[in-house]
Amino acid sequence: MSTQQINDYFFGNDEALHTLAALLCGGRIVHGILLTGEKGVGKQTFARLMAAAFLCKEAERPCMKCQSCKKVLEGNHPDVLTVIGEGAKSFHIDTVREIRRKASIMPNEGDCKIFILANCESMTAQAQNALLKLLEEPPEHTMLILTANERGALLDTVCSRTAEIRLQPLSAEDCAQRLKEAYPDKTTDECLTAARICGGNLGKAKAMLADESGMKAVNIAHAVIKSASENQYAVLLAARDLNDDKKLLLEVLHRLELLCRDILADKIGSKTSLSGEDISQNAWTKSHTMQVIASCQQAEQMLLQNVSQPLVVSWLCTKIYS
Repeated sequence: MSTQQINDYFFGNDEALHTLAALLCGGRIVHGILLTGEKGVGKQTFARLMAAAFLCKEAERPCMKCQSCKKVLEGNHPDVLTVIGEGAKSFHIDTVREIRRKASIMPNEGDCKIFILANCESMTAQAQNALLKLLEEPPEHTMLILTANERGALLDTVCSRTAEIRLQPLSAEDCAQRLKEAYPDKTTDECLTAARICGGNLGKAKAMLADESGMKAVNIAHAVIKSASENQYAVLLAARDLNDDKKLLLEVLHRLELLCRDILADKIGSKTSLSGEDISQNAWTKSHTMQVIASCQQAEQMLLQNVSQPLVVSWLCTKIYS
């Protein structure tokens, strides 16, 4: 396989790429493949890469340059059909019946017909049983690539007839590098922060950087904790943007809770991080940290009870500083 060309399209997960290379060297169509991994790790991207590899006409597959590869990656190859489940139980039996009908038709341009069935955890039990018939007796030219967050979301009978490839998040550093390439206007620190918070999950980190309120919540939460070592006015100043933006306030409360739980974990020597950030230099005591967590939770309840938002912010800042 062309490593550099592939890395430009899909980065990391060397074990999965080695598995793909082994399948290509086998010289035969694998009728059922199951790609698993948390949302955002690139299952659909890897599925397209696999499709390109099996339909590529060059000796080094996927070349990422030939017309076949380009068509697959651009989503307009006649021998690749992608079906995406949207929401719980939205992947119905009628959809699978249509896939079975199309699977019986010979390929147009390539050696095989590839069906990418994404978010299979949204398949109904009836749809999975219908799919099972296709997996048990697939046409010789048919390949099915399924994606799901977890193997356990599918029936055991479906899983047993597929080869599973598990995709993992990137390291924080590798994820930050890809983020910087995708968002050159973002600072290196912003990219690294998003990568750490999202645990190296590139899809989630991209969504976070694209959502200005998400990064703003992270920055405000940090500023509020840092300003608590100064005075109450500094805390109020750090939280000034929370007085009239309820969504932002709720996001900041969530970030504060995660940071505080990490501070508690650090106090007892645990390296487990919920926020994905380094809080080892924080000087808060356990009792004060627990008070801030309780205050964040109470602030959420106050908002639900329609207490004035500026009053909630002011009360919370007092609790954080005291």
